[in-house]
Amino acid sequence: MLRGGRDVDARGMGNRGPAEMRECRGRWHRADGYQNAGESHLPGEHRNPPHSRGSVGRKAGGNMRYMQHEGDHLRFTVVEPVGFDRSESYPVVVLLHGFGAHMGDLAGLAPAIDSRSYVYAFPNAPIAMDMGTGTPHFAWAPLSGDGAEVALAHASRLIDGFLDEVTDMYRPPEGQVVLGGFSQGGMMAYRGGLARPGNIAGIASLSGFMGNRAVIEAALPIDRSQPIFAAHGTADDKVPVSVARGDMEMLRSLGYAPEYREYPIAHEVTQQVARDLSAWLSRVIGPASQERWR
Repeated sequence: MLRGGRDVDARGMGNRGPAEMRECRGRWHRADGYQNAGESHLPGEHRNPPHSRGSVGRKAGGNMRYMQHEGDHLRFTVVEPVGFDRSESYPVVVLLHGFGAHMGDLAGLAPAIDSRSYVYAFPNAPIAMDMGTGTPHFAWAPLSGDGAEVALAHASRLIDGFLDEVTDMYRPPEGQVVLGGFSQGGMMAYRGGLARPGNIAGIASLSGFMGNRAVIEAALPIDRSQPIFAAHGTADDKVPVSVARGDMEMLRSLGYAPEYREYPIAHEVTQQVARDLSAWLSRVIGPASQERWR
């Protein structure tokens, strides 16, 4: 089972954003014992070629390659697929971590989704937090307060710059980038992705929420055909399923047709969620260069 990390409690959120935070310590892990590379310092780090300004870590999910980059806008982790060939063009899947987590927190999802078809990118949120655990934690914005909306707007601009940087690095086929996230990361995916349908092929929200719906609605394009995948647990005690259901009602009322799935789980991601996300991704952006695997 894959489980999510620290994040917000969005009960009573309405259009105002999450009202409080409850700790939900977690690591992405699988029943076969795989632990994502982002959980520990990487042994034997060495510098990439100068242009990448990153470090190469141990293999993730077999022959997938895990790398860290400083980035011009945000630090980020990239996981390249099995058999990665720089001369070919791959779709890019970007996943944003939740409140209090870090860029390595979702990296374990890459092999669970599809180890061969996509380049995965996991940016690190800009706000460092001290939770007294001795482990670095980060957030996209404060949970509440007068500065929360300003911080969200700033984070959105950083994500936009990061997306441009990653697409420049990997040159995916046109219209072959999906933006998703877990919990607060899902909120950021809605906020940034819905406004950029020409650049973002689809949006995936895992245990996520829309947050300030008025801000999101004000930035919506005329075309509302952008694919959306939303997965939520009926036992989620951090972002109640009623919040996700309300978000889906709003999206449908605005002309979107989200693919919404509920699961008998808590604030987490399971193998079934990963399989359903994989199937949706295949329909939206298609696996990269399938002829290689025949």
